[in-house]
Amino acid sequence: MTDEAEDQVPKLVFIPFHEDVIETFRDAQGIWVDIENCCKSVKLDYSTQLCRLKPKVWATWCVVPTRKEFYPRERLYFHVNTFSMWLATIESNRPETGLRDKIERYQKEAPGVVLKHYLSLNLLPEQDPVMAILEATKAMRLDQIAQANINAEQVKVNAEQAKANEKVETDVKRIKTIWRKFWSAMGKSI
Repeated sequence: MTDEAEDQVPKLVFIPFHEDVIETFRDAQGIWVDIENCCKSVKLDYSTQLCRLKPKVWATWCVVPTRKEFYPRERLYFHVNTFSMWLATIESNRPETGLRDKIERYQKEAPGVVLKHYLSLNLLPEQDPVMAILEATKAMRLDQIAQANINAEQVKVNAEQAKANEKVETDVKRIKTIWRKFWSAMGKSI
């Protein structure tokens, strides 16, 4: 593997999850999760799951090179939001009770464990995790309010434009009426 290719290899993070490990990495676009190992853990066919996931409009994935001992390999990683949604689409009505429990455990806990791991990395030692979540939620809500205000302003502008258009149409009708009366008084029809 060349030095340039090595620079493109993300730093993988292996997050313990009960008796399994969830392989992840983080970049500027977010947190990415390898679902291949998750499929193996719950005895799902990886290629079937890929076929189910790829056409979904909500599925976001990336292909990244990974370091292997003897050869480089590309691997598919799904955004943590896609990971959550994918888990929600898995039916847990498997005949094997152990698998049913394991799938349900993944569905209930795995996305939270991944997010909690990365959230804890962003915290300063004196920050309370709950306060950090509240601050992030507050920032998101302020963005939503700002967007709503922009939308409200646009609605107001649109209403004013509609009112102005209506006035112009009324004026045009009035002018046409006056023009018709003028020409009929002159003895000509339009």
